Amino acid sequence: MSNKDEEAPKKKGMFGSMKKFFGSKSKPKKEEIPIETIKEPEKPKEPEVPPPDGKPVTVNIRGTDLDVYIPDRYWCRPVNHKYPEHKLSLDWVYGYRGNDCRNNLFPLASGEAVYFTGTVAVIYDHLQCRQRHYMEHTGEIRSIAVHPDKVTVATGQNEVQYDSYSQAHIRIWDSRTLQTQKVLGTGALEKAVIALAFSGTLDRLAAIDSSEGHMMSVWDIKSGKKLTEAQVGTEVVCQVGFSPRSPDTVVTAGKEHLVWWELGVETGTLQEVARANYDQRYNKAKYIICFLHNDRGDLITGDSNGTVFVWGEGGNCITQALKHIHEGPVFSLLMMKNFLLTAGRDGMVYAFPWGKNMEHMGFSASLQVPRIEGGIRMQCVTGDGSVLLLGTTVNSILSVSLTSAGCPLLGASLDKDVVTQGHFDDVKAICPQPSHAAPGQFLTAGNDGTVCMHDSDSHSLQWKYVIKGATIQCADFYHPGSLPRVALGTKDGSVIVLEVNDMDEVSEMCRASKTARGRITVIKICPDGERIAVGCQDGSVQILQLTDYCSKLELLGKCKGHKGAITGLDWSADLPTGGYIIQTSSSDYQHFLWDVDQCVQLTDMAGLRNTEWLTYNCMLGYVVKDIWNAGLDGRDVRTLDRAPNWRHVGTADERGEIHMFTYPCAHKDAQADTYKCHSSQVSCLRFLHDNIHLVTAGGKDTSILLWKITSQ
Repeated sequence: MSNKDEEAPKKKGMFGSMKKFFGSKSKPKKEEIPIETIKEPEKPKEPEVPPPDGKPVTVNIRGTDLDVYIPDRYWCRPVNHKYPEHKLSLDWVYGYRGNDCRNNLFPLASGEAVYFTGTVAVIYDHLQCRQRHYMEHTGEIRSIAVHPDKVTVATGQNEVQYDSYSQAHIRIWDSRTLQTQKVLGTGALEKAVIALAFSGTLDRLAAIDSSEGHMMSVWDIKSGKKLTEAQVGTEVVCQVGFSPRSPDTVVTAGKEHLVWWELGVETGTLQEVARANYDQRYNKAKYIICFLHNDRGDLITGDSNGTVFVWGEGGNCITQALKHIHEGPVFSLLMMKNFLLTAGRDGMVYAFPWGKNMEHMGFSASLQVPRIEGGIRMQCVTGDGSVLLLGTTVNSILSVSLTSAGCPLLGASLDKDVVTQGHFDDVKAICPQPSHAAPGQFLTAGNDGTVCMHDSDSHSLQWKYVIKGATIQCADFYHPGSLPRVALGTKDGSVIVLEVNDMDEVSEMCRASKTARGRITVIKICPDGERIAVGCQDGSVQILQLTDYCSKLELLGKCKGHKGAITGLDWSADLPTGGYIIQTSSSDYQHFLWDVDQCVQLTDMAGLRNTEWLTYNCMLGYVVKDIWNAGLDGRDVRTLDRAPNWRHVGTADERGEIHMFTYPCAHKDAQADTYKCHSSQVSCLRFLHDNIHLVTAGGKDTSILLWKITSQ
C-alpha cells in the first residue's frame, strides 16, 4: 500500500484511446484532491498439495444448508477475517429532493448553498465544485430552513418504521462546523417534519408535522423548549413562515388554505387570526403552493392556477395580481435586485420589476429550462450573486450564469453542465464502466426511465437518456472497444439495448418487449458481446442473442431450476467447459451453475470450483459464504459486489446499511465495517474499476452516494 498522494496509474492498451467516448465533457477541477493509490494484490500461489476433489463445505443460511466448494487457491490457506484495511468516506452525493419536497434550496453566508436528498444535507460550493455533508439523520430528510444569520440550519426527518429509536425530529446544526447544536421534537412530532421556518428576529422555529390535521409547533431554539402548538387543519401543507415585521405572526399555506396566526408566548397560545380574503375579481386557487415576504412586509403568494398575488403590508387582502403567468402551478418565488422572479412546473422563470404597477408592466426577461429537466421547484442565488441555482422536479439542480447589473435574467444563460443529477423515482441500477474504457465512470438507472452516465472524478454528468414508460430494474454495460452498449431490464419483462457513439449520443438499438414473465431482476452481457443473460422474478434465466447486426434480440433458451427470484448472476471470465458459463443465486438461497449453450444446469460444482468470474454479484459461493454472519440480525443481503482488485466485498441490506469485508469473506468470524447513509433498502452497490470508489443507490430515497476508499 502506497501512502503517497498520487493518482492511480491509468491502464494503456488497444482500448486506451476509448476514454474519449465518455471523458469529453468532464469539468476541469478547481483544485486537485489527493487520492490514495491502491495496488492490485498478487494472486495466491498454487498450493503444493492439491485438495481432494468432491469435498464440500456445508454452510447454513437462514435455515438452508448449502454445499460450497473451496477453490484450490484458498485450500489450507488462512483467511483474513479482520476488518478491512481500507475505509469508506462519503465523497459526493448525486441528486436533490425536488420531486416531492418544497422550499429546500438556500444560500449560506459562506457563499455555499444547502439542500438535501435521502438522509444527507449537502453543502455545495459552486466556485470550488465541492460538497460537504451533514450526516447525522437516521431517516429521510423532508424539510429544511436556514436562520437569518445564514449559518444555522434546521433539518427535519421522518420516522423510520423498523427502528423505534428513529422518530421524527428536528436537528439544529452549524453549517460551518457541521456540529449538531440541538435536537428538537423527539416523541412530540409525528410521522415526518414536512415544513420548517425560522423567525426573522427571534430565535424561534416553526415546524409542521404530517400527523392527521398537521400539528404546527413553535420552538425556542436556544433552550430547546416547545412554546406552543396548534392544529393547522388542512389536508395538504405547502409552507410555513414568520412575518418579518411581526415576529409573533405566522403564515401557513396549503390546500385551499392561506391563514395568519398570532403567537402568544406568555399565554402559550397559537391562534388563527385571519384567512385570505378573495374578492370577486380573482379566482381562488385549490393550492397556495409558495410564498415570501419582502422587506416592507408584503406577502407574495404563488398558486396552482399559475397566478401570483400580493397581499399588501402583510394584510389578508389582495393589492396586486399577476394572473396566469405560468402554464400550471407556481412553485417558487424569489426577490432579487428589486425584481420578482417566479418559477413553475412549466419550466419557465420570469423576472418582473417590483412596483405598484407591476401587474400592468409585464415581465422584463424570461428563461426556459429544457423539457427533459422537468419543472422548477426552487430558486436560489449564490452568495456572490453570479449564479442562479434551480432545483427541479426531476431531482436535478441546474445553474444559470447571471451577467446583468439590472434585470437578473437579461443576458442570463443556462450552464451546460448540471450541478447535480439524480432520479425522481426508485433508483435500481448502478453499472461501472469497464477498466479499459473510463474506469471512474458509472451508469445509473431507475423506475423513472432515466439512464445517466456520471464521472466520479469531475462529478459531472456525461450524458442522460430518457426512455418514456420504461420502469428500469437493472442494467449492464459492454464496451468492446468500438461503440459501447447498455442492456436494460424492466419491470414488465422487457429488454432494451442502447448504443452510445463517440459524441455521447445515445440511441436504442433493439428491444424485446415482455420477453420475461414479470420483473427482470438481473441482466448481464456475455464477454463476447453477443448474448445477454436475463434473470427473472419467476426464477428463470433467459439467454438472448443479438442478431441482424444487433438490430434484434432472439431467445436462445431458458435455464429453469430456481424456486425463487434471481438475486445475482455472473459470467465466467474464461471457457471452463469449452464455452462461457454463468452462476446464479436466488432468493431461496440456491446457487447454480449453467451451460448457456444448452441451457442446462451444471452439476459438477466440485470440478468447476476454480472457475474465475468476470464479476461477483451472486449472493452465494465459498468466497462470500460468511457475509450473512456479520450482525445482520436476520436481515437479508439485498446487493453484493466484489472489488475489481479483489481486496474487498461489499454488501447492503434492507435497512440502508452498507457492509465492507475483506475478500474473500470465508470465515465464520468475518468482521465488517458498517456505514449508514440511506434511509431504507439499498437497491444496488458497485465498486468502480478505478479501485478507489464505491457507489450505492438508496432505492426509494432516490439518493446516489459516491464513497471514496481510503487507508486508515
